[in-house]
Amino acid sequence: MVNRPTVQLKLIDADGLFYSWRWEHDLGAIQNIMVETARVRPALDALAEALPTPLPDETVDQALRRSLTGPLADRGREAGLATALAASLIPYQLAMEMNALLEQGLRPHVRIQPSLSTAQVPWEALRVDEGERFVTNADVSVLPPATVRNAPERRRTAWEPDGAVVAVLDPKVPGPAAASARSSARAQGSRIWGACARRSTGRPWNRASPRPRASSTWAT
Repeated sequence: MVNRPTVQLKLIDADGLFYSWRWEHDLGAIQNIMVETARVRPALDALAEALPTPLPDETVDQALRRSLTGPLADRGREAGLATALAASLIPYQLAMEMNALLEQGLRPHVRIQPSLSTAQVPWEALRVDEGERFVTNADVSVLPPATVRNAPERRRTAWEPDGAVVAVLDPKVPGPAAASARSSARAQGSRIWGACARRSTGRPWNRASPRPRASSTWAT
């Protein structure tokens, strides 16, 4: 019985965007796919245009002004960007595995180690379905890329037991009583990955449908 299903997802930039993931309760079952850069680049470029990080030949002041008038400053445009990122970056097969767990009432934990090109992606906020974000029905941990974590020049801070304390808040779902089924995000889990597992026609993938090739396992 798996009480806390956790998946390790790693992304690597090469000729395309490479994905590798495995569930901690089944470490031998490793999934590997490669997605062509052309399929993910438009969404990543749109994100770069929205963030206040200076683009080439752009000053910090110009970057801030651009971001304050971009999609992140408009609710509707932000939702469109978050939807495009989810459709471009979340693998179909992983989405189906997530759905299977949610249908069993299990809330998965996704540990993501992004590549350089995906390091700025707000994974927790990806809009995976109508009104649903990645964190609605899954816990998300974003880990530093291996090249950063193991960098020789990385600054290390010694452990100080009497140092500053970071407080983490875990608010209750507003509205329903704590004991009710609706107070748990996982009770709504069957819809979380709808937008990530649709064909271009907008219809959900059918479990009986032929397994698509890796390059076509993404919603468009």
